Amino acid sequence: MIRTLVVYDSRYGSTEEVARTLSLILGPSDAVKVDEIQPEHRRFELFVLGAPVYKGVISPKLWNFVRESLSWLREKRIALFTTSIDRKDGETNLESLKKILGESVLLSRALGGRMCVERLSSNDLLGMESFCKRKGFLFQDIDTLVREEVVEFGLEIKRTRDTISPRMPVNELRRLIDAFLASHNTCTLATGYGSRVRATPLEYLYRNGAMYILSEGGEKFANIVLNERVSVAVYDPYESMRDVAGIQLTGRAGFVEEGSDEYSDVLRQRGISQNIISSLPVRLYMIKIMLERAELLCARLKSRGYEITQIYDFPEFGAAGSN
Repeated sequence: MIRTLVVYDSRYGSTEEVARTLSLILGPSDAVKVDEIQPEHRRFELFVLGAPVYKGVISPKLWNFVRESLSWLREKRIALFTTSIDRKDGETNLESLKKILGESVLLSRALGGRMCVERLSSNDLLGMESFCKRKGFLFQDIDTLVREEVVEFGLEIKRTRDTISPRMPVNELRRLIDAFLASHNTCTLATGYGSRVRATPLEYLYRNGAMYILSEGGEKFANIVLNERVSVAVYDPYESMRDVAGIQLTGRAGFVEEGSDEYSDVLRQRGISQNIISSLPVRLYMIKIMLERAELLCARLKSRGYEITQIYDFPEFGAAGSN
């Protein structure tokens, strides 16, 4: 499993906030200040380097770290980010970093920044006032750091990291996923719309890249009517980290019309008679989840020489654009 180390410098806390948010998204990971790097940190496979840009100049601590560590950093996979109240300054400094790090850089992002005037040191107070005048900014509190952009950058790094992780052969992975889903019959279905979220334990039937669920209705249906995007978790009972196994699935949910051939086929596979359904005092609705992506976690894959996390995009209903 690829481990990620977020290395950062931060004077007033904004870059540290970004670094720790990225570390949350990119687990297994850690986040350390650039002057706290230890020799054992070199064992991480992916590095995210982040620094603030003050008055147009990137943090000297981060810059010096990169220059002094080039011999081994160039052998790693790297993502870069800057925080600054003027993003153009961030982009300029990122280009300088990319020139010296070369092809090891996978992606980079110039993020916004913050300035709280009353927190500035005496030296920074004079320098930032002059900087703002030169840039045409009012010398006042500024906040251009957008949390949603930070999260999206973290997800972009994660998607990029997933593409460089050692993969199982696609056909072998599909067989493993099919067997796992077919051998289980209960899941947790997560639905949501706006601020309303729901996670419901349910019984399911899996066939041909789709999951079928019978239900009387409920709040999950309110979410599906307004938002077809769903997530599903299927997993083994936990016994030890050596045996942990589960799948997180994403896809689109819809409803199968009662009486249709598909509805009847699913009932038949479930061993349920149509007469039993018809005799019930309430209607049973059938949810069909068209699976797009599976994220498999299987500790036993390690003994077979594979990464324990594998990602598979289902061809039946189209690959997921993101996860």
